[in-house]
Amino acid sequence: MKQKALSEFSREELQLEVKKRTAFFTVFCFMVVLMIGTAVYLTIKSGYGVFTILPVAFIPLLLIIKKTVSDAKKELATRG
Repeated sequence: MKQKALSEFSREELQLEVKKRTAFFTVFCFMVVLMIGTAVYLTIKSGYGVFTILPVAFIPLLLIIKKTVSDAKKELATRG
């Protein structure tokens, strides 16, 4: 499925897209925090392992998602 550019959305569609992206970002942040907590617990309990560094692998994805939310909010702000 081809994704539309933000400039092609109507104002109402853009508002829904901002809400959707913000909700996804919030859920993803919660998941990353949960992974970090689990990694700390498992590191203390069992020592260093693959779950210790797993949350670090998701940080770039978190930053990309944050940028898409920011881009959508900027586009909505330019429409007034």
